[in-house]
Amino acid sequence: MRLQYNKSAMDLSQSPCPIGIADRRLFDALNLLVEAKQYYFEPDRFRLTVNNAVQTLRNITFVLQHTGADLPSFHRWYSSWQETMRADLVMKWLVESRNLIVKQRDLEMHSKARISIVDSWFDPPKLEILIPPFTHKREFTKLLKQRAPVDIRWDVGLLRVERRWVDSRLPDYEILEALVHSFGVLSRLLVDAHNSLLEQSTRNQCRWFAAISLSIDRPPPCMLAQDWDRTIWVDLHDGEIVMPTIVPHKPSKKDMQRAAKRYPFLDSSKSKLTTKLSLKDEAAFLFEQAKNVLKTDGYHVPIAILGYPDKRRSMCSLIMADRADKHLLLRGLAAEIEKTGADSVIIINEVWISTHQNGKPVCHAADDPNREEGLQLIAANEKGNVFIHTALFSRDKDGNITINNEPIVTDFTVNLIEPIREAWRRKKQSREQWVA
Repeated sequence: MRLQYNKSAMDLSQSPCPIGIADRRLFDALNLLVEAKQYYFEPDRFRLTVNNAVQTLRNITFVLQHTGADLPSFHRWYSSWQETMRADLVMKWLVESRNLIVKQRDLEMHSKARISIVDSWFDPPKLEILIPPFTHKREFTKLLKQRAPVDIRWDVGLLRVERRWVDSRLPDYEILEALVHSFGVLSRLLVDAHNSLLEQSTRNQCRWFAAISLSIDRPPPCMLAQDWDRTIWVDLHDGEIVMPTIVPHKPSKKDMQRAAKRYPFLDSSKSKLTTKLSLKDEAAFLFEQAKNVLKTDGYHVPIAILGYPDKRRSMCSLIMADRADKHLLLRGLAAEIEKTGADSVIIINEVWISTHQNGKPVCHAADDPNREEGLQLIAANEKGNVFIHTALFSRDKDGNITINNEPIVTDFTVNLIEPIREAWRRKKQSREQWVA
């Protein structure tokens, strides 16, 4: 997992910044927070990493007081920050937790599991089950089956299990959320220290300050989509833990040459122009290209194209064998969007089109005996714009494709991107909380 800041910013051995050691400790804490996320379902490793993260975060203020004591106006400036941090419930917890870990014992952490059956694009009702704190994920699914209510439908196909570590002294916060909050407060503390206590020439030579100033208004990407990182997905048919299969598509020069030969209609110069189009026009342009690909190959691989504020585009293939895979992939894609900051998405896929009654599907399209094949493009952005293109097609006995270009209205399919829209809502909320 990539960190938010360039590694060169971590080499502070030659930095002229007088509070550079405190800067380094902040980077140490960021690395530990990333490590804690990786070990979320390995209780002993998680406990050790959280202990280290708590101490490292707390020590930042110790180091700052030591290295900054001789700076003009430091004590008056720092006393104001002390009052702010003392009034912060989570920062008070951090101080007490560090003292507890160093002098007495580990945190009293409890693990809860929120489990839900995935059968809708909207967030389903949840139930919480207390899990013994140091239960390993190998035993997790067995324990869930033992403790889950008898009326749960184990045959639905996909079970979402979100684990939450909570300290008994801070029951309303998940542990990592509390640590990320502390990281945010201490980041703003150090930025203010650079701005208030150092000359501009010194700030300009501080590599850390230049890096952190670029993203002070939002959490580091590695700290976003936390609910995804503390969630496992279980295939209820075999009890196995599953992960979405999202394959980044980074074509080589040879790939581009082969594509140009097979798809002469894919003019690379025109493709580059899509970044200058509105989302509506880009969707229309790409749908025409997708129809030509379908005619050429006889199929269209499911793909997603992510757009970013700087006009970059990234494409990935989505591998989904059934309905459960589809739900898992869209949620995985939403987590990727939240982490990378993508502000638009275009999904192109072959779909089944079902008969309708009063504008609503009679059943899942794949289960409708009168279903028809279609090609669909869904484009959406974080501003709330959504554009859908759908075209029915048929195959003759030789596999040749004929596309019906009459417009098809399928507004209900917008539910498919609900996990992505929820990710954009969370991203906005995290920004507001970060700067609060």
